[in-house]
Amino acid sequence: MNAARAGLLVVAAALVAGDWLMSRMMLHMFVQLPLLFAGGVLLALPRETPWARWNVPVLPAAVFVTGLVMTWMIPRALDGAIEYPAVNAAKVMSLLLAGAVGVRAWARASALVRTFVAGNSVWMMATVGMLYRDAPARLCTSYARSEQQQVGIALISLTVLATALGLWRLSTRRATGPTTGPLA
Repeated sequence: MNAARAGLLVVAAALVAGDWLMSRMMLHMFVQLPLLFAGGVLLALPRETPWARWNVPVLPAAVFVTGLVMTWMIPRALDGAIEYPAVNAAKVMSLLLAGAVGVRAWARASALVRTFVAGNSVWMMATVGMLYRDAPARLCTSYARSEQQQVGIALISLTVLATALGLWRLSTRRATGPTTGPLA
């Protein structure tokens, strides 16, 4: 199966199961949002598509993709996607676009830029996780406070895992030496 077909299947699964995935905050944030982003990545991968000719500038793309992805972690944005079909459509389209732009830019980004983007994303996830976990009131009106706290704990756990994985990768890379120059 080629990447474009896989991308279409992933997007179709995220859309067909949309109501069910949005019924729980954990499923919404940890299944549907990543599926839509991954769908954009897969749709942009094939070399024979118009996407393949995109020459995406790395730094603006990094800001654009990070901003779009983090927007959908904002409680009001999640509520809006559940309450308003137009906001949900914007969520779908923006995450597909973020995946497509992100994969094009990531391929050309230096190790320094990748490290900065990954580190910044992990830091923002940890911040949102702490906010969701420790907020004295419900932030998302569409979800129970207990769900919000579970998502907060999951986000914090994910940041710990991502940080450990990043440090491990950095240590193994240093042990083998740089591959091509200081920013490889």
